[in-house]
Amino acid sequence: MTNPTNQNHQDENREKATEFVWHYTMHSRRIYTYVYSLVFDRSDADDIYQDVGILLWEKFDQFEKGSNFAAWACKIAWLKVLEYRRKKKRLPAVLDQAVLERLSSKFEGSYQKADAERDALENCLAKLSEKDSQLIIERYQKEGSPQQLALNRGQAVERVYTSLKRIRRTLLECVTRTLSGEASP
Repeated sequence: MTNPTNQNHQDENREKATEFVWHYTMHSRRIYTYVYSLVFDRSDADDIYQDVGILLWEKFDQFEKGSNFAAWACKIAWLKVLEYRRKKKRLPAVLDQAVLERLSSKFEGSYQKADAERDALENCLAKLSEKDSQLIIERYQKEGSPQQLALNRGQAVERVYTSLKRIRRTLLECVTRTLSGEASP
């Protein structure tokens, strides 16, 4: 018979592992790209990336649920890159420390901006009418060409193009308002 306390602990560990794998999988490209952008060598980036993955798992208890996993992971990756540079000190540095720090900061800033833009777009997509939302889904998620959409809907291709153009303009205006902090209608 299984001890209930032991079973609860196993369930908690399984949940923790599942959550970690989800976050790590979602952000693995970003983490690898970040590491590679700082070392400029695929082999070294691969090694550091593996070490980062292990360290992220070991420190996952310190991750604040609901916060930005990618930013947290990149901070840990940054420390691993610094450790790598200290170990490889005998090799000529491609970039000095100050340049690496600026590059790291720019990289993190660009991802924060991209995250904000994606969040704003998701928010604006949710505000579309059902008809407009369906057209966007058919065009981009199902990768339907305007010609195919027109055929499926029994509409002229020009009408589909006009609708897509109107929806894109609406989304752009909504995203712009959202990012500038204005309330959108």
